[in-house]
Amino acid sequence: MVNSVSPWRPLFLIFLCLIPVFISSRRLPSSGVALHHTPALIRGPMQCCFLSFDRIRKAIDRARVETYVQDINLQLQKRERVERLLLVMDLGEAFSRSCRSADGNLMLLGNSDKVSLPESILTQLTDSNVAVPWQFVIQKVHRCDLAKKELPQGVNLPSTVGDTFSKEEGHKERLSCASMDFRTQDNFIFLPRWMMDSLDLQPYDVVYLSQLKLPEAIFVRLAPLDDSFFELDAPKAVLEEHLKHFSTLTRGAKIPITHEGVTYHLRVVSIETEDCSDVECASIQDLDVSIDLVRTP
Repeated sequence: MVNSVSPWRPLFLIFLCLIPVFISSRRLPSSGVALHHTPALIRGPMQCCFLSFDRIRKAIDRARVETYVQDINLQLQKRERVERLLLVMDLGEAFSRSCRSADGNLMLLGNSDKVSLPESILTQLTDSNVAVPWQFVIQKVHRCDLAKKELPQGVNLPSTVGDTFSKEEGHKERLSCASMDFRTQDNFIFLPRWMMDSLDLQPYDVVYLSQLKLPEAIFVRLAPLDDSFFELDAPKAVLEEHLKHFSTLTRGAKIPITHEGVTYHLRVVSIETEDCSDVECASIQDLDVSIDLVRTP
């Protein structure tokens, strides 16, 4: 006669193994210290156990998202249009360093719209003979758990909760930018902190990047968030000097500029082109753009 094994036996054995851990976590020091004075002794082993499980879960989730992004990008690279799903990273201290801009002046990389992209995007741009300046739009992806199947030709990737957003909230979902270099690991993008804050992004969040020929701005209206900016000597001249570090602007975005060690933030109120009096984003690179400074309403 064959004895059947109870299905509860494995659970019972696991429970027996956890009893010593539980007892050790409840053990108090011999000095008689009060219970509320020894939270680490009580929580220690069990807390470490839960933290380990949490780290494992996060690592699995991260690997799943990375695999998904890579699979989608293999399909996107077959299209003529330059577009990618990219995992967000923050360069942190690297963006706090100064470098030389095209005109030879010092600039803070964090006070610009420059992003670092994978080399594969550069290859596609050059192979497709895309004219410079290379400018892009990045859009926050809320739904990265899409169906793991091929995207039909011509179908856009959904990237917002409702696939629509208001004019006033546009800068919280989508920003224009330009390339700083093409040295990042494939499937990653490195953003300045102000762009991550505007889109409410954390490391390993996903954005959708597409290369676009942006319209050329002829007039831009900006509003400093701090009235002390108007107390500077020639504030408009200061702004014009720092706008040279931006290749594009997005309506509603709050851009940083640092003057004499003080960082100011200015909101892009409106952007005008030859064909439209209020566009969402536009190029200002190597252009003679009129600027108007207004006070925040």
